[in-house]
Amino acid sequence: MRKEVTYYTPNLKAPRIFADVLEEHNTLIAGAVGSGKTTFENGLIYSILNECDPGDVQFYLIDPKQFELRHFRSVPHCMGYADTPEDALKVLDVVERLREARSNWMKNHGLRKWQGSVVYVFIDELADLMTGDRKFAKEFCEKLVKIMQLGRALNIRVVALTQQPRREVTPARLQVNFTCNVALHCRSAIESRQIIGIPGAEDLPRYGECYVSSAGYVEKKSVPYITDETMGAMIDYWTSEKCLTGDTTMIESTYGSLNMDKNGGEKMAHRIFTLTENAIENELEWDDAIAQDEIETVEEFNTYEEAVEAFEEGYDPDFYGVE
Repeated sequence: MRKEVTYYTPNLKAPRIFADVLEEHNTLIAGAVGSGKTTFENGLIYSILNECDPGDVQFYLIDPKQFELRHFRSVPHCMGYADTPEDALKVLDVVERLREARSNWMKNHGLRKWQGSVVYVFIDELADLMTGDRKFAKEFCEKLVKIMQLGRALNIRVVALTQQPRREVTPARLQVNFTCNVALHCRSAIESRQIIGIPGAEDLPRYGECYVSSAGYVEKKSVPYITDETMGAMIDYWTSEKCLTGDTTMIESTYGSLNMDKNGGEKMAHRIFTLTENAIENELEWDDAIAQDEIETVEEFNTYEEAVEAFEEGYDPDFYGVE
């Protein structure tokens, strides 16, 4: 179900460039410092919030800079937020378990492509994770490559940002899995070639334009700017009491009947559902899900045995941002 929530910004719709990039399996966004990478990323997330309910699209946020993505962690689409290397690995582990669950469900049902919700992993900034401790960088890269390689048919997509598109940051085994490359203003023709395979991005203006390389084609496109006021209004909408506690219609229409308190219960249920069973989305039965005050434990919920096991092995209320 697509949800239009543009009534408070009647002169602005989600720009087409962002919708097109979101359709790609995995995307690399690169450019010099101050070239608008975060602006582009904000546009992508704005498009998700503008067009989709949390039951249709969810995302995980890896934010080594600790402030670029923090303001999105409270929206119900956000399944997990990491601002340390250790938590970044936890996010990838959660996404990998989701990938395995979806893959197993598809095998059992003879399907070739996942028809359920889309999950994005946003990484800002990739270089901060790939150029530090070598052991960590190797482990992070291996986990990320596996998700990118095997998540395509499962509607699991990666969007990564970097200001340093050199080999140490995007090694060959990682680079080959990006189906879309977005080049903003670069410092040199060499960097442009590293991102999109041709020179030219070094001549782009400081802001507002980019080259998008996908399926062997390179196109020059304008990059719209989503104002802080517009983004703030969108976040306020999705974090309002109606969306998070007072109105159960959206959650019940996606997950079935819920019985829980209003202190974040619906948000908790959404996280549990997405983490443990997206693989069995259309057959999941919720008989009862009761969220405690402070949302520290779940007293009871019914789902398939393998979903329960995944939940028990990996769930951490604090890590998943449940308040």
